[in-house]
Amino acid sequence: MTFYWPSFVFQDDSDMMQGLVFGVRGWNLQATPMNLTCQNGSSFVKVSYAGNAGSDGARIFYWKNDQRLVSVARSQTLGA
Repeated sequence: MTFYWPSFVFQDDSDMMQGLVFGVRGWNLQATPMNLTCQNGSSFVKVSYAGNAGSDGARIFYWKNDQRLVSVARSQTLGA
């Protein structure tokens, strides 16, 4: 699992990443599927970045089933 405000990312029982986001009314306790499959017990990290106006977000680095280290970009507003 990894956490970077305002979202929390974790691996479910089927090795899929799920995301939770903290919004105006608190935590949205229904996980949002991220459609990313990772290696069972994979370590992953979420790294925030800021770019030009409108390009803020995060990259998530994780191990895929074929044992390759990959990264994907995610918007902070998506919470994942």
